[in-house]
Amino acid sequence: MCIIVAKEKGKQLPSKKILETCFDNNHDGAGLMYVKNNQVVIDKGYMTFKDFYKRVKELKKEFNSDLTDKAIVFHFRIGTSGKNDKQTTHPFPITNNVEELRKTKTTCSVGMVHNGIISEYTYDKTLSDTQTFIRDYVSVFKELDKQFYKNKRVMELLEKQAKSKLCFLDNKENIYCLGDFTTDNGIKYSNSTYKASRYYYNDTKTTNYFNSWENYSKSKDFKLEETTETELYDCLTISEFIDTHENYEVLQVGDRYILDDIFYEVNDNDYLILDDNDNLWEYYSDYVSLIGTNVDVVDNETYLKHLGYELI
Repeated sequence: MCIIVAKEKGKQLPSKKILETCFDNNHDGAGLMYVKNNQVVIDKGYMTFKDFYKRVKELKKEFNSDLTDKAIVFHFRIGTSGKNDKQTTHPFPITNNVEELRKTKTTCSVGMVHNGIISEYTYDKTLSDTQTFIRDYVSVFKELDKQFYKNKRVMELLEKQAKSKLCFLDNKENIYCLGDFTTDNGIKYSNSTYKASRYYYNDTKTTNYFNSWENYSKSKDFKLEETTETELYDCLTISEFIDTHENYEVLQVGDRYILDDIFYEVNDNDYLILDDNDNLWEYYSDYVSLIGTNVDVVDNETYLKHLGYELI
């Protein structure tokens, strides 16, 4: 299936929990693309969530920000054709050069990710359908026009040929999405696998998660058990949260807090709750999801010292 997560400039990053859910549900490798020095940076081949999220935290330090001011496109893969290796993870530059398509670190003027299966382009044993689609089809349009992604007619042709979802990032931090994307808290998702699953099946060797009741009810291979999202994903309904937490506070717009050694400021799109164990929860879609532990809310003096001001 795969999932694309597209964050435009001015939007906060999805929570760590959401990114981890994306990885858990699409576990054949992850990558991201962003703009630096007027070039799209493709950075991929992360085969564990730990390595992937370590890179996200490094990026925050690299730009000395929480990345709200950066356009970033993430991709989490489930392999359907080609190899399941680092080089087949997304994103990709738009080129007919196979060596460039398989690089895990490169720069370009425009990058691309894909969600779905392009059945007409599954004929290569090494390259994925996305890579062959770029090599044999998309790159032709780029040769004709370097800014092909701004041409409405061309984009209609690409969407019609792919019959699935595409997303492009150019070196001006513009994001172009093709297909039906869901917008949640300002972030575009190519499907619902960013949401926590509510059911699981297991035996002594395997644990897997379902994305819907339909998949859950159709499975006959394993004994199925219903469980709560708390057990699986630290995700609760508001009622469940209130029932299990005696003391908590809702953070207000302008409050500042530290998460993963990064300072954040609550904005008017946030609904954040801090419990008495210094755990930070985010409310969205009728649930609260744990997004950080050991979170400190800081006063103005601490924040000004962090910025380098000397108080007198």
